[in-house]
Amino acid sequence: MKQYLERLAATADICGLLSLCYASPADEAFNDELPARLTRALRAAGFLHIEDEAARMSRCFGDSKDDLDLKLEYTRLFRGPVKAAAYPYESMNVEGEVMAKSTLSVLDCYREVGVAVSESFNDLPDHITVELEFVRYLCLKEMAAIKGGNVEDACPSGKPATPSPGTIF
Repeated sequence: MKQYLERLAATADICGLLSLCYASPADEAFNDELPARLTRALRAAGFLHIEDEAARMSRCFGDSKDDLDLKLEYTRLFRGPVKAAAYPYESMNVEGEVMAKSTLSVLDCYREVGVAVSESFNDLPDHITVELEFVRYLCLKEMAAIKGGNVEDACPSGKPATPSPGTIF
């Protein structure tokens, strides 16, 4: 059980850090330490084959002259001058349009476990940053249930417990 909890904690860390990777570089938590933190979390989860990718990510952070470089690259990738290189929304990748059926399904999942997207988050609820933060939240709730002796509530195959209301991202 101890190993399972350690992996669950590492998975929660990975999801939280990946969430930051897809967030706007204007966010406070988006900084030069992010690649090193992500590398440590991936190692803790047993992903030992990521050395090259982590080094490349660190170089990209180091190569940017200032925050403006990161902001421009973020805009090019996820907003685009005309069309984005990659859309960070589930609905765009599933249905080809924003705020589609998959967005409503995501909102239902959030409501089902008693969380909501923070009002300060100025993007769509199916943005990858929010979805990764949601998985992080679920991992943390499962850890808390196991540590509290509520193994039935933490069991993925059983009916999940209704966690206390919260806000994600």
